[in-house]
Amino acid sequence: MEFSSILNFTLLFLFLASSSNAIDSITPNTTFKDTGDTLVSFGGQFELAFVNIGSTGRYLGIRYHNYANNTVIWVANRNTPLNDTSGVLSLKPDGTLYLTCNTTSLSAREIWSTNVSSSNAPKYPIARLLDTGNLVVVDLNSGDNFYGNYLWESFDYPGNTFMPSIKFGRDLVTGLDIYLSSWKLDNEDPSEENFSYNLDPFGYPQLFLWKGNQIEYRSGPWNGQTFSGMPYLQPNSIYTFEFVMDEKQIYYQYSLIDSKLVSRMTLSSKGIIITWVWDKEQED
Repeated sequence: MEFSSILNFTLLFLFLASSSNAIDSITPNTTFKDTGDTLVSFGGQFELAFVNIGSTGRYLGIRYHNYANNTVIWVANRNTPLNDTSGVLSLKPDGTLYLTCNTTSLSAREIWSTNVSSSNAPKYPIARLLDTGNLVVVDLNSGDNFYGNYLWESFDYPGNTFMPSIKFGRDLVTGLDIYLSSWKLDNEDPSEENFSYNLDPFGYPQLFLWKGNQIEYRSGPWNGQTFSGMPYLQPNSIYTFEFVMDEKQIYYQYSLIDSKLVSRMTLSSKGIIITWVWDKEQED
């Protein structure tokens, strides 16, 4: 075995060993089954698990771990629920996450999978749930870490929930549009419904709320400090926000100031943007 291969294998082993006190990762030689398996982010903030949502079926989702009512913030197979507990999540050697069901039969069916944004096949792919609530896939062999250079990340596909650190907007290089789409029925059915909310990067960038192909609301263009039609969006004691626009990307992002607070924004099934804030210390 070449020295570089030995070194990479050792680094991978040490990484996994350091995370053994909190199982937060999936490798190509492991499977994640709907038999009680969970991933908990290193700091215990979020959990990846198979969950029931309403009466529509089983879903692979990310939820708060032991606070904020264990609310689900992201669903993988939102349009294709599982009918039983035969779901299995795996990581392919090429870095693709894929969810199948009925894996004990010869007719195992793929329910959901990811697209890996890399031209080169990863050598040591690993999927990890971060304390931001972001499920990411990286290649440890390439020197990537869990703070950027992702092969794939769930924050690129936020569903109905806008979390701190999500870059809400568009990658002008790849064309990836990161937007919100409402659930069919809040807390009951996560399948995509008519309402969507996005940042239009063309002309004077502004936020649009859509019902199908019809514009329901627009924020007015960014004026350098806020969106002109959102004067209430001002500096405050809960979060900071920024608007980034360059030749590669254009996005709006917010971050929490107080680490004791938990926040998310959701697009409801009625087309309403709702901001949720919790104090973790009051829940303990």
